[in-house]
Formats: sequence, structure tokens, C-alpha cells
Amino acid sequence: MKIVEPEQITTLLLNNAWNPVGLLCARDAFVCFYNNKLSGLDKDYNLFKTSAAWYEGQPNLFDDQPVMRSVSQDWTIPTVLQTDRKFVYHPRKRKKMTLKQMCEIVDFTCQICHKKHPYKDLTREHIIPKCLKGANNITNLTITCRKCNHKKGATTPYFDKLGQELNPIKIPKTFGGVIGAGDNDREEWKMFAKKIANS
Repeated sequence: MKIVEPEQITTLLLNNAWNPVGLLCARDAFVCFYNNKLSGLDKDYNLFKTSAAWYEGQPNLFDDQPVMRSVSQDWTIPTVLQTDRKFVYHPRKRKKMTLKQMCEIVDFTCQICHKKHPYKDLTREHIIPKCLKGANNITNLTITCRKCNHKKGATTPYFDKLGQELNPIKIPKTFGGVIGAGDNDREEWKMFAKKIANS
């Protein structure tokens, strides 16, 4: 079992034709499954139509099965959920990527001086400054330490200590919920991704 955070991507969502629809975070997967809006698949692809059947039954779980903890209980999260014909998934609008998420992607390393820094010493840096009409979204942001951020100011283009032009951070493809694109895809998802690729 693997303890997961509520916002962590844990589950592949299939439509009623068993085609991938998207990826769900642990919280969304749990709420929809617990409220019997989705059916869950275990390690052997046995279909559990209700959460009661899952939690009271004996699903065959993966060694790294995602688990969310409540005050009194651990709740296993199915890694594959399937909709029925009555359920339509409306994903939440994704919040902006947090500073901490951005720092984790670059391993807490300033993208100008290439030194690691504590989280509290890192800031978002606009590649094209806002005063020059630069966008305030992930396609125009990178992570720098406070010293380098101040030194850069409104200069554009700007070059790091290696002489390379400063670029936005590269977002892992799984961040946006793309199956078959990242290292974090689970093994059991691959069979469904192949189904789409072969159709």
C-alpha cells in the first residue's frame, strides 16, 4: 500500500466502452467511487460495481495500491475506474500550478545560477516580464532564487550562468492528465492506452 495525498493523480477513468477518458486525483476518485458513481477494477480486472462490494469484499490489490487516510480508517483507491452510461465526468478546472509544485519539478534549483535553494528562497520568475506584457501563466514562468530574480529585473531575453537563454520550466506530461505520456503512468493503465493507439 502507498499513502497518497488527495490531489495526487492515482486513477485512470474509463468510459462505458472501456476507453480512457482521463486521470483522476485520489480525492475525486474516492468521492465518485464511494458514492457509487463509478465501478472499480482490482489487480485482476474484477469489476466492483459498488464501493461496499470493494471495501467489504476481497479485491486483489497491488503492492503499491494508493491509500488515503482518514482519522479512523485507511481507504484504498482503485487505480482504474469505469463510468456507467448515466455518469458524465466533469473535471474540475485545474488550479494554477503552485510555487511548491514548480519547485519540485526543478528539484528546488534556481534556473539562472543552477544552485539548489530552500523553498523559502525561491520565487516565480516571468521570462517576459509582466511590465512588457508577459503572460502570467506556466508558459512564461520559471523558478529562480531571490537574488537572481532581483538581478534579472525586466531584462529579456536573459541568459543563465551557462549562457543559455532562460526558458519556462518543462511540465511533466502527467501533470495535465495525459495517459501514456509520463513515467508516473501505472502499468495497468498501459493496456487501455494501447487500445486507443490501435483503434
